[in-house]
Amino acid sequence: MLIDKLTAIVITEEDITKTLITLEEKITALAQAKTSTEQTTILEEINACRNHYLSLYWLSYIGYLKDITSPKYLASEELISKYDGKYHNAIYKMYDVLDSLKDK
Repeated sequence: MLIDKLTAIVITEEDITKTLITLEEKITALAQAKTSTEQTTILEEINACRNHYLSLYWLSYIGYLKDITSPKYLASEELISKYDGKYHNAIYKMYDVLDSLKDK
């Protein structure tokens, strides 16, 4: 079943932290971008980071729903919870940067 393939994926702290670091770097690059072409390219890279993080988030949640007693899924939910605030802060920062770009 598809659910078994999805739940076979292991969510690691390293993967989450690398994704968040890349996201922060891309947001910083967006703030420094000089042209609309450069901004568009960076926004596409930011969206790829967001998609990856949200995929990890939903995979964790789906696994947890499949078996809420599983130590694996309890751990992945705790891991996601540990970093979810950082993810949302980065997204708020991205919107602040986008808001500042409209004045340029």
